[in-house]
Amino acid sequence: AGFLRKIGEQVKYHAMVSAISVSNDGVEIAYDQDGTRHALKVDYCFSCIPTHLITGLEHNFPGDYVKALKYVRRGDAYKAAFQAKERFWEKDGIYGGITKTNNRSTGIWYPSHGMHQNKGILLGAYNFRGGLYHTNMSQQERIEAHIKDGEKVHPNYRNLVEKPVTIAWHRINHMLGCAASWNRSFGTWTQEEKLMFDTLQAPVHGRHYIIGDQITVN
Repeated sequence: AGFLRKIGEQVKYHAMVSAISVSNDGVEIAYDQDGTRHALKVDYCFSCIPTHLITGLEHNFPGDYVKALKYVRRGDAYKAAFQAKERFWEKDGIYGGITKTNNRSTGIWYPSHGMHQNKGILLGAYNFRGGLYHTNMSQQERIEAHIKDGEKVHPNYRNLVEKPVTIAWHRINHMLGCAASWNRSFGTWTQEEKLMFDTLQAPVHGRHYIIGDQITVN
């Protein structure tokens, strides 16, 4: 909103970048909008396009830069939620927090706000890792799996929840994955990984910058 107040008229919506060409004196961007190809010449480019997607665009990036772009991996997190018809967990003395489970849904997260109101939103599953198990299911299969897992905690779960929503980041357009990850071994960097990380943090010709979590350590 802050950007829009200052430069709102310059923001281009529904514009998909198709090519990036970097030179010593600027960056040329090609993008498609409403079925038409457009060109934009700018002094600098700050790109938050996921690294594994930017390599699929037309570009003139150096070879070591492309190698680093392709190296970054994306997580396969998955999340599901239900609206509760009533705040049944509060009748059991549960106010916020998480019930951890040893099934594929991993747990039920209860809202920490709206206490004693009519309804609430439950997080019925959150897979930080191993999210492809549910990602590969159909929507109805996902919902049924979470309901069955939820019934092991709350026997009448099926009749108490409604309006399910599931999010599989590997299937979200323009993302195809969630958080970026660099080092193969947690807490340990190889010399090659550190070199590629440093390569992406440095701008191409001082003009093209990669931004976002993909060039931060996690």
